[in-house]
Amino acid sequence: GSLNGRAETLLGEFDDGARSGAVDEVLFATKLASYPWRLTPGSIENSCKASAKRLGRDQVDLAQIHWPTVNYAPWQERILWEGFARIHEKGLAKAIGVSNY
Repeated sequence: GSLNGRAETLLGEFDDGARSGAVDEVLFATKLASYPWRLTPGSIENSCKASAKRLGRDQVDLAQIHWPTVNYAPWQERILWEGFARIHEKGLAKAIGVSNY
């Protein structure tokens, strides 16, 4: 959409300011949209890298599937989970989960 990660950019800016000592640790969760934009495990990985960059971090604390595709594109579900497993294994996300299930 037109905002395309704007909230992550704003949170990253907040986090930079908070690191001055006012807040010891801030954890961020982000949601990665699925169908029809992310059709390969690599596209999930790239999306997570872009989110981390917007947040000003090397990794995200929690990456979540925004909407699972099981009800409208069940063939994509395995691909999504392979991508999420990959981002966790590579350390791009500390934890993975599902939002709006």
